[in-house]
Amino acid sequence: MRLHLIDGSHVAGHSFGADREVCGEVVFNTGMSGYVETLTDPSYRGQILVLTYPLQGNYGVPDGPFESSRIQVEGLVVTRYSSRGSHHALRGSLGDWLRSQGVPAIEGVDTRTLTRRLREHGTMQGYLLRASTTIEAARESVRPVEMSSVAELVAQGEITRFPGGDARVLVIDTGAKISIIRKLQARGATVILAPFAARWEALLDEVDGVVLTNGPGDPADLMHLVRAKSARY
Repeated sequence: MRLHLIDGSHVAGHSFGADREVCGEVVFNTGMSGYVETLTDPSYRGQILVLTYPLQGNYGVPDGPFESSRIQVEGLVVTRYSSRGSHHALRGSLGDWLRSQGVPAIEGVDTRTLTRRLREHGTMQGYLLRASTTIEAARESVRPVEMSSVAELVAQGEITRFPGGDARVLVIDTGAKISIIRKLQARGATVILAPFAARWEALLDEVDGVVLTNGPGDPADLMHLVRAKSARY
């Protein structure tokens, strides 16, 4: 497989994920560990993720912690993949996990050089393609996730309450990581998680504080949600 950037450049690699072609914004993460949490972070929904740390998969996929119930990235690009993980809570390899959720991935890429290119030119759309697929054919057949609606895809569908202490916190969900809720509970807070489009204003009188979460894509892409909320109230 290869990663083809919209500027015409491309890099080849070896597939270790799902046998599937995808399109998405190409972004990078420089963390030295935590690929399980990163891949399940709703902030990366609809994006092809480049990991700069050279070895990935060395502890496989443990029982958690996860940031959501599924892998959120469209595709994964790494320098070197380790198919044999070592972890006391190991439940499978990174490649097996990616394949089980239909997420393509390639290794053998100089991800640090690729990251420097992204730093210089900004986030670019890219395609993860089989060797036999032309970019012209991919543009016709492979469609990216619509980033203007991606926050609605990753937000919880209904208002959910998580028991905790006396303090009560409203978390407005535009793609919240589960660790935000866990950390608030650990600090003695009862959490009310409300999707952005819900009528969360009615909950303000019963909480002590409000948390606005991060989420996928450019915040400017969510202005239609802001306008809709303003029109409603």
